[in-house]
Amino acid sequence: MDRLELGPVVAMRSPNIKYVRIDASGFMTAAQLASALGDPRLGQFVSQTGWSAAVLNASGMDRFGTDDVEWMSEQWAPMLASVNVRKLSVVVAERVHMLFKSVFAGLAPRAMKAGVELRYFPSAQFTSTFESVTWFETPAAPRSGPGPLFEAPLIIDRPAWVAANCGGIAFLTPANGPPGLGFIFQDAAAAIHIFEGWRRRFGERDEAEMLRVAIIEGDILGKQSGYTLTIGPNLEAIVARAVPSGGLSVDITKLGGWLRRMATPPTGSPHLQTFKQMYAARREYALTPVVLANGGLEPLYQHQIIKRQLHLRHASQIVQRGDPDVGIFS
Repeated sequence: MDRLELGPVVAMRSPNIKYVRIDASGFMTAAQLASALGDPRLGQFVSQTGWSAAVLNASGMDRFGTDDVEWMSEQWAPMLASVNVRKLSVVVAERVHMLFKSVFAGLAPRAMKAGVELRYFPSAQFTSTFESVTWFETPAAPRSGPGPLFEAPLIIDRPAWVAANCGGIAFLTPANGPPGLGFIFQDAAAAIHIFEGWRRRFGERDEAEMLRVAIIEGDILGKQSGYTLTIGPNLEAIVARAVPSGGLSVDITKLGGWLRRMATPPTGSPHLQTFKQMYAARREYALTPVVLANGGLEPLYQHQIIKRQLHLRHASQIVQRGDPDVGIFS
């Protein structure tokens, strides 16, 4: 197999596969990606095969944005057409595909002006040939014009979580407020930093449900009896916020999540069951920082963030690789 290495971009061709495969990985700015893909050496490498199909495997990229999609449609497609490429598949990570699906469908037709069929697929659909993957069923209407992009918010401030050192979960039952899902932190200042960051980005109430919170019960092979709490981005909510602005700017590293496995007796946690009953009655709950003070636990209610949506699940429901809670098995 012939290879062409252009830093984080590697092109490959084989006589047994009738397309050129181009792998892009790591963190590249839009300008760096455009420079690598627009390199004349890559065009020459592609043209030497005489094949009309190419696949860009971008599923290993740490950053992918609307600017990349626009560049591929407006500028890269004509470059590829000049070396007789007529079909281009772009494979992206599952989360990226979910975030940008409507953008992909809206901008891909622009590549047809250069005579290139441009298709985008999630990594799970990436197999051996261009023809083995499927089109979007109903392309979205193209955007009417450029506008400011919605910036995907920071969900987990990783350094702050490390500094705060969450040691456990507490289920709170305040007399005059919603039931609390408490995070027991060792460092109060870092804990307040985490929650005040959420409140600045999402409000005292996460009305847009940008934070996705799940509690997953059920046995997991190789782990103690218990439940797992996960926090991560609500991709559907992020996409909904991006639509009015005409696009989304995202640093994939911002979309990471946090999870913790809590051990319980085989019969389960009675405190969790009480919390679930209170949540069912009130239909809201609060994420609340809890710190160690005076030999006990002190909930910092003034820094909490109130939510309505809570995913209560069983481990047996998580069967697909793209499930947002699949990380509980690792």
